[in-house]
Amino acid sequence: MSRFFLCFLSWIMVFALDAPPPCGDNPRLRQHSNTRGSHRDVSSMTQQTVQQPDSGEDFSRRFRNALGMFATGITVVTSRTPAGDPIGLTVNSFNSVSLDPPLIVWSLSNDLPSRPLFEGCEYYAINVLAEDQADLSQRFAGRMGEKFAGLEIDDGLGGVPLLKGCCARFVCRNTVRHAGGDHVLFVSEVVGFDRDERAPLLYFGGNYRRLAP
Repeated sequence: MSRFFLCFLSWIMVFALDAPPPCGDNPRLRQHSNTRGSHRDVSSMTQQTVQQPDSGEDFSRRFRNALGMFATGITVVTSRTPAGDPIGLTVNSFNSVSLDPPLIVWSLSNDLPSRPLFEGCEYYAINVLAEDQADLSQRFAGRMGEKFAGLEIDDGLGGVPLLKGCCARFVCRNTVRHAGGDHVLFVSEVVGFDRDERAPLLYFGGNYRRLAP
């Protein structure tokens, strides 16, 4: 497995999005000063302003929109079926868990047909997309079609497909899974990785974004 270091994770880059300034002052968030320094008064964020789970049929949509205010990177998780066919899907729930041992986490919807295949695989790869790879994000977000058609890939441990041109690639051993509501959580050991000095593709507010120059 070329360019990969086994069982060692020295650092995981955390990408930050330079958010634009807010459109005007927020009357709910006021600045105060006292003998201990400055603080922000958020006491007005009560049950009247924070949406509760039973607050209407459109709660799921509003909850999704609120979660969309957290900027993330975009990854493509890849593996192979028992027959050796490559599989992959776009995921932005990827995150680091531990440096020692090197662990990562991501989640997969229970409704996806590929869920049993990822649950049953021995190894899979997390491919962190670069800012010029939005087309790959779109390609692997779909449920149909030949997602790997025309793509040049590298082979990782266990034959997992590794996409080229990414910011980073992590090969993981499929070790632990937990039920989490309508998703399954994968907590896995990183057994190899590489990285490239490329700007990441970001996702924020339902749209792709780029780092500010």
